[in-house]
Amino acid sequence: MDAYNGANQHTKDLYIERIQREPQMARAVDQQLRDRELVLQRDQGLSR
Repeated sequence: MDAYNGANQHTKDLYIERIQREPQMARAVDQQLRDRELVLQRDQGLSR
Protein backbone atom coordinates (compact mmCIF):
# COMPACT_ATOMS: atom_id res chain seq x y z
CA MET A 1 0.00 0.00 0.00
CA ASP A 2 2.78 2.42 0.94
CA ALA A 3 4.68 1.59 -2.22
CA TYR A 4 1.58 2.38 -4.25
CA ASN A 5 1.03 5.70 -2.48
CA GLY A 6 4.69 6.58 -2.88
CA ALA A 7 4.59 5.83 -6.60
CA ASN A 8 1.39 7.81 -6.91
CA GLN A 9 2.94 10.81 -5.13
CA HIS A 10 6.01 10.58 -7.35
CA THR A 11 3.81 10.56 -10.46
CA LYS A 12 1.92 13.56 -9.14
CA ASP A 13 5.16 15.45 -8.51
CA LEU A 14 6.36 14.72 -12.04
CA TYR A 15 3.00 15.81 -13.42
CA ILE A 16 3.11 19.08 -11.48
CA GLU A 17 6.69 19.69 -12.61
CA ARG A 18 5.71 19.12 -16.21
CA ILE A 19 2.74 21.47 -15.93
CA GLN A 20 4.98 24.18 -14.48
CA ARG A 21 7.40 23.75 -17.40
CA GLU A 22 4.63 23.61 -20.02
CA PRO A 23 2.06 26.35 -19.31
CA GLN A 24 0.02 25.49 -22.41
CA MET A 25 -0.41 21.95 -21.06
CA ALA A 26 -1.61 23.36 -17.75
CA ARG A 27 -4.18 25.45 -19.61
CA ALA A 28 -5.35 22.41 -21.58
CA VAL A 29 -5.76 20.38 -18.38
CA ASP A 30 -7.55 23.28 -16.69
CA GLN A 31 -9.90 23.61 -19.67
CA GLN A 32 -10.67 19.87 -19.60
CA LEU A 33 -11.52 20.04 -15.90
CA ARG A 34 -13.81 23.02 -16.45
CA ASP A 35 -15.52 21.33 -19.41
CA ARG A 36 -16.11 18.22 -17.31
CA GLU A 37 -17.51 20.36 -14.52
CA LEU A 38 -19.98 21.99 -16.93
CA VAL A 39 -21.04 18.62 -18.34
CA LEU A 40 -21.63 17.30 -14.81
CA GLN A 41 -23.71 20.36 -13.92
CA ARG A 42 -25.71 20.01 -17.14
CA ASP A 43 -26.30 16.30 -16.50
CA GLN A 44 -27.51 17.05 -12.97
CA GLY A 45 -29.88 19.67 -14.38
CA LEU A 46 -31.30 17.16 -16.86
CA SER A 47 -31.84 14.46 -14.25
CA ARG A 48 -34.06 16.68 -12.08
